[in-house]
Amino acid sequence: MHFHGYRWTGPADQLKREGEGERRPSGASFATNPYPPMILWHWLRKTPAHVKGTFTDVEAAGDWLEAQYGEIAARITGSTAQCRTAADYRKSASESLAQGREFCWGLYLAGTYYDHTALIACPPRIAEDRVACPAPPRR
Repeated sequence: MHFHGYRWTGPADQLKREGEGERRPSGASFATNPYPPMILWHWLRKTPAHVKGTFTDVEAAGDWLEAQYGEIAARITGSTAQCRTAADYRKSASESLAQGREFCWGLYLAGTYYDHTALIACPPRIAEDRVACPAPPRR
């Protein structure tokens, strides 16, 4: 098992405008559009260009996650900014990934922006059907 990192940051209302249709595999532009899918492991059905990193261990995935948090920490708004730290997210992610589950956050940022960052176990633990790995780890 390994893990793929995904990220989308953009205007929060853009997700609402796109609606659920384009965020599901049945959507016409699902595989190529940048929007986070409605079901996390469906990230694996998007083109490999969406993969921001591939990690063979939980520690490396956690390092990537902390780096992503560092890029947005100063822009996080609301109560989340006061109650969760990068270490909190890393701990939650490590626990989930160690069990072969995915992890994500969805955080509102200043200026009505939204950040979706996800780590997806590959192959997915629960899937409706078999999914090909979009970016196999380098050996």
